[in-house]
Amino acid sequence: MNDAECGLAGLATATWQAGTKLWKGIQSQQPQPHGVVVLANENKELNRVLSLLQKRLASSPDDDLSALELPLRRCEYACVNVELEIGKLSSKSRDNLTRSLDWQRVQYMGENMDDFRDLLAGYRMTISVALADATL
Repeated sequence: MNDAECGLAGLATATWQAGTKLWKGIQSQQPQPHGVVVLANENKELNRVLSLLQKRLASSPDDDLSALELPLRRCEYACVNVELEIGKLSSKSRDNLTRSLDWQRVQYMGENMDDFRDLLAGYRMTISVALADATL
């Protein structure tokens, strides 16, 4: 494996770890309004695809998946930052109603969590397409 491939494998691992930490942060929110459940499901699917990417990079080092570098970096950055925002909610010991209202105010780059879920779906689809293309 050359340096670029090691770098991509490391980046895929770091992105998966950020996605996993985000999923744990989402799961820590109780009660979970419908939007939180849907976001958690999308995050879980993203992590599944990231796991497939890691396996592919390990088993097929000759595949050129370098086009995923920027999407992976952006996905990792997004997961880390949203997890930090969710952590701020968790650090406030307030009643469930207030926490639910706070959840509705969480934003990433000026967008609400529904838009963030769509962003995660876009990353998931990008990675899935690249994996399918590498398989052909």
